Amino acid sequence: MICIIPSVKTPYKNQFELSVDVKLINLLKNIYKSKVYILSDKLKLSKKCKLLVISGGNSVTKISKKKKDLLRYNLDKFYFTQALKNKIPVIGICHGAHYISSFFSSKLNLISNHVGDHNIYYIDKKKYKVNSFHKIGIIKLGKNLLKTSEAEDGSIESFTHKFLNIKGIVWHPERHKYIKKIDKLVLSIK
Repeated sequence: MICIIPSVKTPYKNQFELSVDVKLINLLKNIYKSKVYILSDKLKLSKKCKLLVISGGNSVTKISKKKKDLLRYNLDKFYFTQALKNKIPVIGICHGAHYISSFFSSKLNLISNHVGDHNIYYIDKKKYKVNSFHKIGIIKLGKNLLKTSEAEDGSIESFTHKFLNIKGIVWHPERHKYIKKIDKLVLSIK
């Protein structure tokens, strides 16, 4: 079973909603051939959880102190630390990658020109076109994180942990029309 941490939205003043893109659910089911469970309350991770996905949406607390982002931070931290303790593989997508990189003391900055399609270079030196919907860039990776792709501006687009089964990607593979080779490369788990 794949467990997803949803994003936190504020549709009305002082009201918060949790949401997950249906396209993300379908992508994960397609790639991993597994059921998907959306984590909504702070509960102990099920032993059935074989992969934790920290989804997109929200901003990291190094950049934003909005209440919805603080709520999301607490949810991410609660489940991420459980996954680390129980050696559950983790994939962070967009916000999830920013959260993970921040957890490992990476340097993040506001960036521009990362909304829409752009080129990245994967470790195989090939150029791939991906989409992005973020204004935060990973500028320098923290301890034990290894770059697997970068944008033309040098910001880090994907990474993996040197010792742990943890990956992060800052684009949205669920928003591609079809599953691309680059998406399969970065979403594979051990």
